[in-house]
Amino acid sequence: MRKSRSIVVNHTDTGTPSFFKTICKTDVINHVRDGYERWHNYAVYHNQDNGEKATKVLNEVIFDLLQEPVERLAELLHTMAGQYTELDMLVLQTIKDKSTINPKN
Repeated sequence: MRKSRSIVVNHTDTGTPSFFKTICKTDVINHVRDGYERWHNYAVYHNQDNGEKATKVLNEVIFDLLQEPVERLAELLHTMAGQYTELDMLVLQTIKDKSTINPKN
């Protein structure tokens, strides 16, 4: 059985006011909640219609994503790449990479 590694990321304080971080975290969490079903469908497609495997991949992607500094996530969330945000594009690309690189998740 393959064990997944968790990476602990230590980020230094950027001096961003705490109220701004709270607002950004809320925006990011709401975006993750709103995009989860769409991202899950994408993960199912890239995992040969295996819903259980897709859920595992997506949850791992979201966990890793939420380890990033909130300022970076907010920047990705508010930068558009066509009709999607850069945050969406990062999630979709990471799902694809994890599904392709680790076909036996």
